[in-house]
Amino acid sequence: MSSVATPLICISRRRKVIKEMRKIMALLMASIILLTATSISASAFAIKSSPQQQSTEPGSISGTVRTLIRDEPVPDAKVFWGGIEVADGRIDLAAGMVTTDENGHYIIEDLEAGYYGLFVMKSGYLPGAAVVQLHQGEDRICDIRVAKLKNE
Repeated sequence: MSSVATPLICISRRRKVIKEMRKIMALLMASIILLTATSISASAFAIKSSPQQQSTEPGSISGTVRTLIRDEPVPDAKVFWGGIEVADGRIDLAAGMVTTDENGHYIIEDLEAGYYGLFVMKSGYLPGAAVVQLHQGEDRICDIRVAKLKNE
C-alpha cells in the first residue's frame, strides 16, 4: 500500500507546489506592474512633453533566459510581460506572453515607449523577473536568470 500512496502523495504535493507558484506569479506580476506604475509618474510626463519624441517608431525587448548557476539556456520558458505604454500624450496598459526558443531567446516586438515588467516561468525552475524602461523606437536587451529546482 505504501508504494501506491507514495505516487499519490507526490502528485498531491506537486499540485500544491504548482498552486503556490501560480499565487507567487500573480503576486510578482502585480508587484512588477505596481512598481512600474509608481515609477512612471515623473518620467511619463517627461516623455510626453519632450519635443524630440516625434517618432512613433515601435521598440522591442529581447534577451535570453538562462540558469542562474550553470548559465545554460532555458528553452520553452514562458515570458509574461505587462507594461505601461506612453505614446501620443496618452498612457495605455499592455500585456502578453511569448515563449523562449530552443536557445532560450525571446523577443517582444511593437512596443511603445514605457515601463515593462517581465516575468519568466517554467516547470522545474524558480520564476525570474525584470523591469525595463523602453524609449521610443529603442530595442533593449534584457537577459533573465532563473534557478533550477533540484528535484526536477
